[in-house]
Amino acid sequence: GSGTFRDSVVQGNDGRGLDLTGGTWTLEGTAVRSNLSDGIVVAAKKEFKGHVTLLKRGGAAERNAGDGIRVAAAEADAECRVVVQDSACSGNTSNGLHVAAVLPGSRITLEWLDSSASGNSGSGMLIVPVAMDKGLRFRAAGGDCDDNAGGGITVDGDAVEVCTVRDLALRGNGTWGLKSRGGSWRFADCVAADNAEGGFRLQKPAAAYQGRWGDFAFADCDALRNGLAGIAVYGFDAATTARVDIAGGRVAANTGVGIDLSSSPGSKGRIHGVAVADNTGHGIYSEGSGWSIADNRVAGNGNTGIFVAGNGHHVARNELADNAIGIYLEGTGSAARENTFSGMAPGGGLPQTPYVDGSGANAIVMRARLPLDLP
Repeated sequence: GSGTFRDSVVQGNDGRGLDLTGGTWTLEGTAVRSNLSDGIVVAAKKEFKGHVTLLKRGGAAERNAGDGIRVAAAEADAECRVVVQDSACSGNTSNGLHVAAVLPGSRITLEWLDSSASGNSGSGMLIVPVAMDKGLRFRAAGGDCDDNAGGGITVDGDAVEVCTVRDLALRGNGTWGLKSRGGSWRFADCVAADNAEGGFRLQKPAAAYQGRWGDFAFADCDALRNGLAGIAVYGFDAATTARVDIAGGRVAANTGVGIDLSSSPGSKGRIHGVAVADNTGHGIYSEGSGWSIADNRVAGNGNTGIFVAGNGHHVARNELADNAIGIYLEGTGSAARENTFSGMAPGGGLPQTPYVDGSGANAIVMRARLPLDLP
């Protein structure tokens, strides 16, 4: 069926608040709260391909004993689109929004626009697109996923297509701000801060999906004061063709490595124009190959500013201050040029060591002008 709820309240039911199966539904200014199971359940059906469920204009799915909104495919080859706009999925006993499509041939499109998934006992959003061979599409613009006991956004499945996330806050969560296995992600103007485990954790898709998806991009994003890495990329091996692009923004004061590529020896990409400062571990750690790391400000990190464990990196025009070591090249075939160094090692009272060539098989060009506080 189809229908419209306008300025309604659905609350206190012994089971679900609203069960929307198939069809097109609009919930405008409607609050679904304090039900003893899920707040809103959207079940996609094959005969209603492309149907839309819209929660908008101050809508709420809150304080329910299950998920705020639960989205699933009721049968194989079902498709639907769910839009949450200017609304809240908060304070639920499970997740704010849970996509649980587990049937083959199904496709879910999710749009999250200026909405909040905060204060839930699970994740703000939990996406588990198992067996969705057509994939899940996700777009977020504005809003927040803050203060959840689990993650801000947790994606536990490979069948994720291109996801675009802009101007979204992921703060104060009990695990990661965003953790995803699979998909291609495009982040812009996002912030992941004060999360117990880390800011952004991305993993390459399983082999079946690598031909289509797997690129990651960050533009002017901040990863601040997280309990582990600010940005971490996992699982890229020699067979991976996807790229990682990190440009602009700040990665600072994380209790671990700022930008952590230590588990992705096959990764390739660039880190340009990022402020990487005051992280407990290395500022940037790369086991990838052929990375361009240039024009960054890397300062005050407790270990090495830029630690290159992989081969063939181009490390240029970075400004390194107050790290224990400026640049450490452990691999081979890398080139370092026009980098500048200044300041003292944290807590040591000694000048920062500019370069260490651990293998002796890298091309290092020292800039003629060095700051005066170096010996």
